[in-house]
Amino acid sequence: MGISVALAGVVWLYAQEQPASVNALFVDRQDITTRVTCVSYRPDYLNEMTVHPNMLYGFRGNAEISIPWGNIRRIDFYDGNRQFNTAVLLRDNRRVLMRTEGSGTVYKGTNDFGGLFNLRADYVRAIIFE
Repeated sequence: MGISVALAGVVWLYAQEQPASVNALFVDRQDITTRVTCVSYRPDYLNEMTVHPNMLYGFRGNAEISIPWGNIRRIDFYDGNRQFNTAVLLRDNRRVLMRTEGSGTVYKGTNDFGGLFNLRADYVRAIIFE
């Protein structure tokens, strides 16, 4: 009995630490849409040590902010010449304008054909979370 309770506690702790699997539609700069499952990303080398999985990082004014992917319905990226190059639509329908810098970031996952998906952030026009 004691071993099964301890084992159940370890399984519960392991389940709590694992980020949920994220699925999304990616629209690239050529307007090609790909459904991607198990989305993850590799941050650029400057931010590699400061990011957490499944978070959008950026700036709002002078403040650094992060938004968990679970709170996001859609992200639209615009050209980098604007003060705000990213529009985020939250699941509660609020809109957040922010500036993101992730030119070295690569989004990864499994495409809807069963193969690998890799796309540099520079080429992403929108991410629509399911």
